[in-house]
Amino acid sequence: MKEVKKAVTNFTAEQSAKLQSDYTKNPTKETVAALAAEMGKSTRSIIAKLVNLGVYQKPAKDEASEGKAETKGEIVAQIAKTAGVAEEVFSSLEGATKKALLALRDALNAKADSGEASAA
Repeated sequence: MKEVKKAVTNFTAEQSAKLQSDYTKNPTKETVAALAAEMGKSTRSIIAKLVNLGVYQKPAKDEASEGKAETKGEIVAQIAKTAGVAEEVFSSLEGATKKALLALRDALNAKADSGEASAA
């Protein structure tokens, strides 16, 4: 007969209550780190318990990455404008990878900038 293992509880009821209370008041990485140090547990263990308790909040993205990412359609529109061509002509470019479109846009902008500099 197979032996059934009992689930190990890593947190006492008091620890769980403290985790929930402290984290809810200040849901930051610093709070998680402080709780981990105080309880002698890893930050991953604390986060897992907070998720289990239903109170964990993913950290907000950095301000630099919060802005809306450019769509391929917007990049194609910029390429068309730089090339002086109607957007509809380049509409099939939206099927290209974003990396390729960004490289094309940057190359066209560099060429346009260098052409303007020599014309001035």
